[in-house]
Amino acid sequence: MLGTEEATTLMEHLPPVGWADVARRSDLDNLERSLRAEITLLRSDIVGQTQGMFNRLLLQLLAAQLAFVTVVLLVSGVA
Repeated sequence: MLGTEEATTLMEHLPPVGWADVARRSDLDNLERSLRAEITLLRSDIVGQTQGMFNRLLLQLLAAQLAFVTVVLLVSGVA
């Protein structure tokens, strides 16, 4: 469809790589599976870390509330 001059110009603009540098469909499928597995692992790690942070924060809030109630009771002379 292209003339010789147009085809030569087109080929000159292609990057200088060989067939070993061309990705096959199976390469992309393997990469997709690998990335999905890594994302799943990261997601579960993030959930675990978030749950741990939430538990620590909850304990700190409960300790702070207990300390506050203790101070209020001591100040009011109830204890």
